[in-house]
Order: sequence, then C-alpha cells, then structure tokens
Amino acid sequence: MIYKLLELVENISYSGFEADTDEILITSFPFLIENTNNSIYSKIYYVLEGNRRLFALHLLLNLNDSRKILEKNIEKNEYNKFLEIFRLNNYNIQEVECKIFNVKEKGEKYTWKILNSRHFGKRKGKLNWPRGSILNIIFTTIIKFRKEREILDNQELTSEQFNQMIKEVESYTGKNVNTFDLIGSLWSITVIEEYNQHVVENQKIILEQTDDQLETYEKDNENEYDINDSPFSISSLELAHNTIKLPNEVGESKNLKEIIKLEINTRKWKVFHSLNLVQWQNLCIYLINSIKNKNLNTRKFKPEYIE
Repeated sequence: MIYKLLELVENISYSGFEADTDEILITSFPFLIENTNNSIYSKIYYVLEGNRRLFALHLLLNLNDSRKILEKNIEKNEYNKFLEIFRLNNYNIQEVECKIFNVKEKGEKYTWKILNSRHFGKRKGKLNWPRGSILNIIFTTIIKFRKEREILDNQELTSEQFNQMIKEVESYTGKNVNTFDLIGSLWSITVIEEYNQHVVENQKIILEQTDDQLETYEKDNENEYDINDSPFSISSLELAHNTIKLPNEVGESKNLKEIIKLEINTRKWKVFHSLNLVQWQNLCIYLINSIKNKNLNTRKFKPEYIE
C-alpha cells in the first residue's frame, strides 16, 4: 500500500539508509550462468529481500523522474505528501551495500525461512506481510505436507506426524506457530476459498491485500478509511465464529461456532459443520461481505445486519 512506501521513503530521507539494519539480499541466476556461455550473466543479480527499500532509494535519488511517475500513478493528496518529503530531502548516496545469498547452496526451505522471518512482527521500515499471506503460507505448507506423505483427506495425524508438520511449517515461516495460527489458517482460508468460488474476479479476496495487524483496521472512527480502500480484515474473519452471537430457537445467546456445530480440526486439516452445501456457501459469502461493509470486526457484530 502506498502509505507504507511513503513511510519508508520518509524514514530513509530523515534517518538515512543503514546497510546493517536495512540489509538487502541478492542472488545470482544460476540457471543462466550454467546454461549459457555469456559471462555477462554472472553479473546479473535478483533482489530477494529489499525491493521496496531499493525503490525508495530510487525515488529519493531521481527526484525529477519520481515526480513524473508518482503524479501519474497515485492520488493527489498522496502525491503532495511525497512532494513535501522531496522538498526537504538532502539525502545522497552513491552505492548501496548488498549481501549475496546463495539460494542454490542454502536450499529452498532455508531460503523461505529467512525471507518469511523478516516479515513477521512490527519492524520499523519493514513491510509486515499481510496476515492473509501468513495464514496462506501455513495452509499451503500443511496441504503439501499431507500430500507428500500420502495422508488421506480427513485422516487424523498421529502425534508424531503432527509434530513433524509443525516443524515443517515453522521451517518455512521462520516463526513459532501456535494453535491460534493453525486454527486461523484453516478456518479463514477455507472460508475465503469458498467465497472466491462464487463471486466475480474483482470481488475476490486477495490474501496479499489483507490487514497485517489488528489496529491497522480497527479505528474508533469508522470513516477514517474508505471501505473500498481499507485492507480486508482477515483478523475479523479469524474470530468471527466466536464474535457472532445469536439467539437459538429457545432464545439463548449462542456464538456461531455453537450454532452450526463448527469443528476446526487441525489434525485432520478439515472444517466440519452442520450446514448443507448451500447454507455453507451462503454463510461464507455473508461473513466476507459483513467484514467488507464494516458490520463485523474483531470486537463486535451488529445483530441488526442479520438477514
């Protein structure tokens, strides 16, 4: 999102670029080097980590081009904020120190562990990966884990297999994975995948465009973000089965999880419920639309929006 780029440009402009803390990782193209006789490819590198920081540096060091590019591609009020930073900018740098990371030598799993670990948590100047991306990494890693071991659909993992699965997920994410992460991943991605099957392309949830922390989305002033511009609050979806409370047939208040007999089984990697296919589809669509329209967040659900 543009405000995160703005924050990064401002931070570098005022505080400078520190190679030790703003480390940029690059790697060569082994395929090109091994399969061609042209030595020029040995000098071509791919940026693994630090693309935004390099782009921010380009903006600060090429102000005339930056003004033209930004004016064409962002809103007027955002453009003016960049102009103010450029006006005060006296930053100048001729070289940027980069660290060469040998992907072929380190291996895919270790590479992902390093890259993923750099985008978890609140790190100033770093882009925290959206929660949706994190949950999707967990989800796809577990699906891959089960498939590689020919574990059947709905088959429950043994304790040993479950512990192996956790280690596999943590090796890719570079972070400790807890029960909340597993439940959030299984529930949220299952609902989103169901929703995306029944809506047109421009209405689908893009996991890279979800919130990265609760306070990003939840403001006391609900008009602070435009509904169409704010990130989708996947955090609200994670908690929806507990947040939504409705009266049952005898008037008792029950949460959604109790009403639909929801079971989020992380050992079988399956979501079970008492709804039929159409009811489940309608529920998924309703939950996503309620979050999009700000009728449901992590703190509250407005019962008057029940259809």
